[in-house]
Amino acid sequence: MSHNDNYVGKLIEDGDELFSIKKYEEAIDAYNKALEMYPKDQSAWESKGNAHFN
Repeated sequence: MSHNDNYVGKLIEDGDELFSIKKYEEAIDAYNKALEMYPKDQSAWESKGNAHFN
């Protein structure tokens, strides 16, 4: 796992935490940052979509 992979994972975890406390716009921002670095991350896309529906 590279440094970028670790950073992308951390951004997704941050987004998940923000989502869990209903800070949906901030969660979307975290997922967007992760997707800028790794646009094929299925987890980030799915989580971003879930945040948009809340």
